[in-house]
Amino acid sequence: KAEEEERRKAEEKTRREAELRAEAEERERKSALEREKKKEAERKRNQEAENARKAQEEKEKKLEEERRKERELQEQKKMAEMEAEARARQDAEERQALLEQREKEKEKEREEEQEKREKEKKEKEKEKEKKEKEKK
Repeated sequence: KAEEEERRKAEEKTRREAELRAEAEERERKSALEREKKKEAERKRNQEAENARKAQEEKEKKLEEERRKERELQEQKKMAEMEAEARARQDAEERQALLEQREKEKEKEREEEQEKREKEKKEKEKEKEKKEKEKK
């Protein structure tokens, strides 16, 4: 009977040790699973942060590109305005020069016309004098 009791105690002890080992293994398995979950969550956070950083960089690049294009456009507009102003100035100067030239030509024509009238007047007077002399 004592042997029976001893054998039962040994079996109980073995069973208890097996249970404790199984519990320890289960805890270790859960712990390993938890560590893996944490690692995966960390990887996911890192990936999201990297994606956000890349998206921000891309956004900034696009913004800078838009700003550069806008600056170029403004520069082109400015150049076009300056060219238009220069052309307008040149046209105005050319018109003014033409007006002055026409005015000079008209003045010259008036002077020539005046000289012609005076010459004709003198000739008429000479003719008159000549006729008067012939009468005498």
